[in-house]
Amino acid sequence: MKLQQDKLAQERAELERERAKLERQRVEQERLAQQRAVESERQRLEQEKRARQRANKSYRYTDNGDGTVTDNRSGLIWMKNANCFGEQNWKTAMRSAANLAHGQCGLRDGSRRGMWRLPTKKELVAMIDHKYRRPALSNAAGSGHWKEGDAFSGVQTVNYWSSTTDTHSTSYPKLNLSKHSNKSPQVSDKERDAIKVSEALKKMTQK
Repeated sequence: MKLQQDKLAQERAELERERAKLERQRVEQERLAQQRAVESERQRLEQEKRARQRANKSYRYTDNGDGTVTDNRSGLIWMKNANCFGEQNWKTAMRSAANLAHGQCGLRDGSRRGMWRLPTKKELVAMIDHKYRRPALSNAAGSGHWKEGDAFSGVQTVNYWSSTTDTHSTSYPKLNLSKHSNKSPQVSDKERDAIKVSEALKKMTQK
């Protein structure tokens, strides 16, 4: 009798182990399926982004569909939302840019803290389109004046900060933050040192 009970106990224990094993396999399969779905969606979005870039190859700006806009001349990637943080002082703006990441201000680009920065004066000047005023910015195609959502949204006709400290009064385009990309110009040591001298910073003004 005892032998039968021991055998039944062993069989039950083996059955429980088998059930636990099957449950682990099921959970792992679900995890892998979710992982494949996420990767598939990422690849789909990347393909759509590349298709838009090919279609808009002659455009000045390409809306990447993830809260960012690419300047096809410079290769810089800008925020689509040009008024995410509202009015801030320079130190706060520098911190806001450094802390910006995916999930903020409409960004769906996978960016992390530290990937974004304020643009330099040189980068802002490169955005100017002298054919237009208030703001001095073209539409995505480069064929007309900027309009809401084409390609940027929330563009303000007020002053915007630069990371460059020797920003004397001149005319600048009205854009927000730029993110490093492989083609974006590097910040020189001189500019980097100048950024630290916050006391010497002057706010950009528009004529």
